[in-house]
Amino acid sequence: MKQYLEKAKLGGTAVAFYGASLDSPDDLAEELDRCIINGVVDDKASPALSDIRRRIGNMQEQIKQKLDALLKRNRDWFSESFVSVRNGRYTLPVKREHKSNVPGTLVGLSHTGGTCFIEPVSVGRLNT
Repeated sequence: MKQYLEKAKLGGTAVAFYGASLDSPDDLAEELDRCIINGVVDDKASPALSDIRRRIGNMQEQIKQKLDALLKRNRDWFSESFVSVRNGRYTLPVKREHKSNVPGTLVGLSHTGGTCFIEPVSVGRLNT
């Protein structure tokens, strides 16, 4: 904008003289370069963002631990022994015949319909 207004001065346009009051965006460019790395806002862009992302990571770890414990305690209920993420929610692959054993929200079904992907109630509270 500043360069454009400099060129406009040559034409004697009155609005062109507003360019003198514009500050250079160099400081802003440096701050953006510091905060955005490879197109992603860096965790350390601000102390608040760093804290929020740390808390999100801790919560995700708690969710995974709860689900892993449930998987280990009741192996025969599940078609697989891993946690999956469906529609941004942590789910367990529950065999259709055991879906009533896992209280929670049905997030999806397998292509064959033999597996129900359920977000357990205990995890759903943590995931909000």
